[in-house]
Amino acid sequence: MAYKNDSPKATDKINVSQLDIKNNFAEIKTLVDVNHETFGDAEQGKHVKVDLTDQTASPPTSAAGEVTLYSNAGELCLSKDGGAEIDITTATLAATGRCKLPCGLEMKWGTGSITSGASTATITFAAAFTNNCYSIQITPTSFTGDARDYVISAKSLTKTGCTPTRSTGYTGTTANFNWVAIGD
Repeated sequence: MAYKNDSPKATDKINVSQLDIKNNFAEIKTLVDVNHETFGDAEQGKHVKVDLTDQTASPPTSAAGEVTLYSNAGELCLSKDGGAEIDITTATLAATGRCKLPCGLEMKWGTGSITSGASTATITFAAAFTNNCYSIQITPTSFTGDARDYVISAKSLTKTGCTPTRSTGYTGTTANFNWVAIGD
């Protein structure tokens, strides 16, 4: 049985089109039951789950004031206000990694160290931020000498990285650290 979008016709008599109408209602129920609670259920109309077909060949876009959520190459993506696609599920989950947030911001993180005797190191992001790096937080992770060796600030912050720096008076030990950067 297949849905007939032209049934009943205005000229049909009920005894002629009754089977087509009955079949159409059955087809509608079959459609609604895919990923939804069924008719008459206390939760009717709500989704059980959502399956999105892949839109790699032709990603949809949204109009001003709209948000479009879709699958592109198996990743959950959105576009808002007619803007660019934002992939909100791809992430590098490792000691050095990154992820995109639904608002369009990106987080990057990693580890580093300023070696004994040195006052600076270099953090270079694996992939540059597209527009700006707004903030980077540096957290020392080991204390084996003078605590002042571990007071680290970020200098020369750009969309490609920064220079973690400590006072030249306090360089007696290697200062290991974690960092988190936020940008777009």
